[in-house]
Amino acid sequence: MDLPAERGPPAATIVRGLETEKEETPARDFRITSAHHIGEGSLREKALANIDAIRTLKLIETENRDATEAGKSILVRYAGWGAMPGAFRPYPPQEWQPVANQLRELLTKDEYEAARASTPNAHFTSPAVIEAMWQAMQRGVWQRARKSGTH
Repeated sequence: MDLPAERGPPAATIVRGLETEKEETPARDFRITSAHHIGEGSLREKALANIDAIRTLKLIETENRDATEAGKSILVRYAGWGAMPGAFRPYPPQEWQPVANQLRELLTKDEYEAARASTPNAHFTSPAVIEAMWQAMQRGVWQRARKSGTH
């Protein structure tokens, strides 16, 4: 299946940590663990992880296949652009120029505009907060089950 031209150029076959050689059949379920280092790193590292995720997604779409486990580990690190508006300025600060250049090359005009437009309202929730919320929800479900006698 060919992708429309507006999806942008095919992703480079070199993505940090992703081998494009044949791997095992990908599983449908994927569990995020501490080994994925979600939310860790500087803004520059997060921006580079976002770029890796975009390249990985474009490669997966170009090859019309599911993500491998290695690919999923890259995709899951996509953090959005909320804390990185400098990458989308018409004249980005020097520290954002490499990221800005890669984004302009990698994304279509519409994709670039969508990413740029997300900067004012894309927010990051730390894994510690997410874990605490899941634990609270699980306690609530367990307590309701105990009260109803269905535990």
